[in-house]
Amino acid sequence: MNKSDEDSGCNQQQQPLSWRGARVKLREVLDDFMENPPQKQEHKVKASKFLFDLWFKWDMDVYAGSFLASFAFLLISSLSLSSRLNHPDTALFNASADISIYRNQVAAAAIIMTCCLLSGVAVVRRRNASAKDLDPSKRRAISKYLSAMRKENSDISSSLNSGSHPLEIPDVCTENTTDFVGTSLSGIYPVFRTSGGEPGNWVKIPDLLLVQGDYVALQIGDIVPADCRSSKTGKRLRSGESLVRSASAGKAFASAPLPLGRSSIEQDSRALLPLCNLFDIFIVEEAPVLAFLQRSSGRFRSPQVHRQLYDIRKVMYGFSVLVFGICVICIFCRPTIFSADLSLLLHAPILGAMAGLPILSPIFLMVLEMLGTARILSTAHPYATKNSCDVKTNESKQNRMSWYFIATAASRLLLTDLFDKLCKLVGNEEDYTSLMPIPAASMCLLEKLGVATAFTVVDDYLACETDSIPQQLLIPSANGLKLLDICPTYDEGETEDESSGRKRTGSGFESPESSDSEDTFNRSTPISQITPIKRFKSLRKRVPIRRFSVSDTRSRGASVASKPMEEDSKNEVQFEDPLWWQHLPSLKCIGLTCMLIEREREFRPPSNKKSQTVEEKLVSHIAVERRRKQFQLLGSCIGFDMEEITSYKELTRLQVISCRLFSERLKTHTHALGREDARNWGKLCTDSTSLIVQDNVSKAYHLLTVGDPRVVTALCHEAWQGENATILPFSSQDRSSILTTCNDWRLSDLDVAAFSYTPLPHNLEQVIESCASTKYLLDNVSKAMSKDNASHEWSIIDSQIFMGVLASSIVPRKEIEKLLETFDEAGVRFVYFSPRNMRRTKEVASQMGIDVAWNCAISLRPLDEGEDDQYRMTSNYADWDVNAKLPHGIVDVRKHLEEVDNVPLLVSLFTDVTKENTSQMLEIFQEYHDTVIAVGLSHLAQNAGIFDCADLSVGIDVLFASAGKADSSDVRETTDENILSPEIDLVRTLSTVSCIFRLRGPSSVAYMPYIIASSRAALQAASSAYSFNSMGCMAYMLFVVFSMCSISTALPIIPSLGSVLYLFVSLPLMGISLAMTQQKPEGMKQVPPKNDPSQIFGKKERFRAYLHAFLKSIFPAAAPQLLWYIAFVEILLESEPQFIDEHCGGAKSWSGLLSCDELKNYSGSARTSGSALALAELILCVIVISPSFADRKKTVWQEYPWSQNSIWILAFGLNIGIVAIYLALVIENLHALSWYFYIIALICPFISLILAEMLKMYNLKNVKRAETLRRLQFETRLGMWSPK
Repeated sequence: MNKSDEDSGCNQQQQPLSWRGARVKLREVLDDFMENPPQKQEHKVKASKFLFDLWFKWDMDVYAGSFLASFAFLLISSLSLSSRLNHPDTALFNASADISIYRNQVAAAAIIMTCCLLSGVAVVRRRNASAKDLDPSKRRAISKYLSAMRKENSDISSSLNSGSHPLEIPDVCTENTTDFVGTSLSGIYPVFRTSGGEPGNWVKIPDLLLVQGDYVALQIGDIVPADCRSSKTGKRLRSGESLVRSASAGKAFASAPLPLGRSSIEQDSRALLPLCNLFDIFIVEEAPVLAFLQRSSGRFRSPQVHRQLYDIRKVMYGFSVLVFGICVICIFCRPTIFSADLSLLLHAPILGAMAGLPILSPIFLMVLEMLGTARILSTAHPYATKNSCDVKTNESKQNRMSWYFIATAASRLLLTDLFDKLCKLVGNEEDYTSLMPIPAASMCLLEKLGVATAFTVVDDYLACETDSIPQQLLIPSANGLKLLDICPTYDEGETEDESSGRKRTGSGFESPESSDSEDTFNRSTPISQITPIKRFKSLRKRVPIRRFSVSDTRSRGASVASKPMEEDSKNEVQFEDPLWWQHLPSLKCIGLTCMLIEREREFRPPSNKKSQTVEEKLVSHIAVERRRKQFQLLGSCIGFDMEEITSYKELTRLQVISCRLFSERLKTHTHALGREDARNWGKLCTDSTSLIVQDNVSKAYHLLTVGDPRVVTALCHEAWQGENATILPFSSQDRSSILTTCNDWRLSDLDVAAFSYTPLPHNLEQVIESCASTKYLLDNVSKAMSKDNASHEWSIIDSQIFMGVLASSIVPRKEIEKLLETFDEAGVRFVYFSPRNMRRTKEVASQMGIDVAWNCAISLRPLDEGEDDQYRMTSNYADWDVNAKLPHGIVDVRKHLEEVDNVPLLVSLFTDVTKENTSQMLEIFQEYHDTVIAVGLSHLAQNAGIFDCADLSVGIDVLFASAGKADSSDVRETTDENILSPEIDLVRTLSTVSCIFRLRGPSSVAYMPYIIASSRAALQAASSAYSFNSMGCMAYMLFVVFSMCSISTALPIIPSLGSVLYLFVSLPLMGISLAMTQQKPEGMKQVPPKNDPSQIFGKKERFRAYLHAFLKSIFPAAAPQLLWYIAFVEILLESEPQFIDEHCGGAKSWSGLLSCDELKNYSGSARTSGSALALAELILCVIVISPSFADRKKTVWQEYPWSQNSIWILAFGLNIGIVAIYLALVIENLHALSWYFYIIALICPFISLILAEMLKMYNLKNVKRAETLRRLQFETRLGMWSPK
């Protein structure tokens, strides 16, 4: 497009979109995405050096190995049965045994073949589920939104046309959030839309809801949400650009049509737009949701558990091949073997090999993963977004876990649609829809959450309270400036330790020069001789609540009556000095100002104009009062309440804006913004507010002012000393000293407000009454300009009396410190990413419990060579600037890690962050083998890149506004009733598609340790279950080998159905019961291992693991051989005396019977019953060993298995019953067995358990050594390898 076309396009003003039109466009974009999804980028598989690795990488051991083995078993069994039925005398295998044996073989082969096919199908579907990655979640969210919008289409249309509210925004009872948490700095933008035939309004919506044609307002410092163009100049901006603060911005402001001198501006004047960071209106050219949906997903990092399972899989496969070879050799190396009945022996090598092949193990592993995922999700369920306030209290955790297990299975097998239909069919849709979304298989929830090593908070809102708390009050006194410390309070029955919630760590801002409430500064009478206060006492002790009312006029020694604490006062504060009431004459005016400034006001009347332009309505949108709760807290602390100020009638508010201060703010980078400034981003920043009130009793007029000390002190010529009721001159030196103190406070991220007062004479009554309810006073005076030429409103606020300065700060959320302590004990490093600079972040980090004394913080803002950073953190250490300068920016961090030491990996505080460099820092953590959890707000699309980058992500939902619970002005200011619930769900779901789950409200972050503890328990239980299953399979393979190596002429017959019963029923049943082991407190006291891709096991851990598994399986495999000899001989003597006399010469001794050559073709009850008893003994030994796997550190004598796992008792009982039924159906002549057979059969399982416990205790020292090393590495703060 050439310039003329562009200009002509600009002249054709586009009409704003309506809500209905915007929704139609959004649906069109989403429909197009559903019909034409972007092509998924194929991930290239790394070429392997060995063909053996490729065999497993493409699951050929499942598709080919297991299938071929099961097919061979089925073929041999079928031929044996056919030979027995048709040609028993000339059969290939000399099949002459009872026909039931061959039928059992065929039945077992059919079962094994079926399991093999099911495993193959399960593996294929699981691979497809992982390959599709997050696409199903995106498409499901979009489908849900489109269905909801189509379903409500007629209702929405009629509601919008009638002007009524189509849908209410959902409410969550645990939070009182009333607005979209965030500003245009974080993805919430003001947009102009019309509603039916009504005039439009500006509202704040998430950027993903923007569509082509939307009017969006942007200001200097914003990130452009989508490709757009200016509605005035046609200038185009690209998505992701930053409207940087530059010299051109200053020139643009200088050229703005603002009146010179001291003038007044009406509340709806367009002149206010340039005064809010040069607001301008842009038209969106492309919906940002389209580019968001087409973005690639995060990269996949394999957890260490996957590499360990892959290694075990290869070892078991190799061991099965070895077993097969040994068994074949043992069979065919026996003399006269070809004259024996091979139909009873040839299936044994295949059965032995199949125990190590992935026939049922893939399904078993998937069940373990589903159970572990269900355990984690059922733990997180009470804190999740999907739950409403009326959660079923009678709903048991087991019931929730059952639903989550079924839902997870449906997700892993790509049967979600079928599961939805079944739930609707059986009428359980309500229970299913209340579940959280199941995380994608590729997220590896179970495998990663239990071994997470870093917990990162990426949004300020989750770490800090929303409102500032008063910290210190500086007032003039007879002895100079008096500093009154303000501290939180607690109930009388609560101890200070229980309520403080603040950890005294690091140096904070407390220094030897700091003063407590009893100190004064430079006790000479002139105010000008004070010493600037460069520090404030950050860590306040709490004292019992003492409420004081200004209506109580008591003497110094009089007792102070207590007033009941207000129920809704969340952050009560109180003066630390018990004699604070002596300064009450100075504090009364400050307290009155605080209460009046925060008193609810009626909405300002609408403009008299019949129709307002888009710009005029934008002025109404940004020119709103800032809510500062610290004023109300201070007023209540002094003794005021809202009932006591009803006698004061507010007449007008005069808002002062200083062009000089605005120019300074225009040059201030976003990292230097205070938390209060960032929270109120997008609102018109006034430098002071003056209230004109009238006392209804005395009819006197009063002017009360609060605002920036630089403005307020300029309006003051006198200062009030309430102690002796004296008004003193307020000199320039006084003003300079106070401003220096305030500047230090401001750099430390304190919100500073100065107070002033003056009575107004009655002769100004007409001037006061002529003022509007709100008026803006503009101070646009240059040095060469005279201040005499000013509007009459300026004459009202001039010549005031200085009262004092309040310093307030936003404190951390009360649950954060406990979170730090828990994670520190659990070996999880807490990392806080703050968008503010070091000096502004240090204090709040100190109160969180983060060590801020040494190697404490790193700024991710690049610092040019030789450039000085005034916001760099200061320290009491003399050599800080010389020896402890940490890197600035991502490039320097990488260089530092490569050339110096690993200190950047040990830091818990990163400042000056953006969403981009936060993602880069998470990648650095992962490059150095950390498993990272990222926690952020769920409705911010800018967090999606961080969520994709982290190993695991958790979205926190705060987007549930409620007009019924909020202050009306807040709702009018920040929410819009036209935003529908499906739209909110769409934004949250798309932004958190990479998250494992979404939790409800910032307070839910406190429950993450419980969820991680549940994950650790689930992972440990699943690992124990799989280790037990592997040991059981290894024991069976050794059992087959020992049977084929028997010294007797008649080899034991490996029972086919009994083997299926053992491998496919008993072992999985006991393994699943072990997977339900409850969590133990010591689980959150261990440091998890790092996820080093080059490391599969720890040092020598691989050798010890396989050796111990082999040793544990030897005795359970060997003991049944002894029982087989006993059972075979005794049952043979009892049931086959004639056979012994005819073929074995009437031998009665063990040696004679076992060496009898004629027994090689014997297949009677002695041989089959003995083999069944041997297999039953193997099953009994293995299931008795199972509790040894429940805990790696404690013996079964120290902690009984049934104390932590009641399901194990049920599984153990079921296995005993199954074995008993099996023996009852198979065994004959059981009475022939001697008493010592039963003694040996009962003793051998316990011997196996004792041997397993001895091996575990022997390995315990290695386990403890590894844990001690990880704890030592975790607690190192000064760099493990520093310097290199």
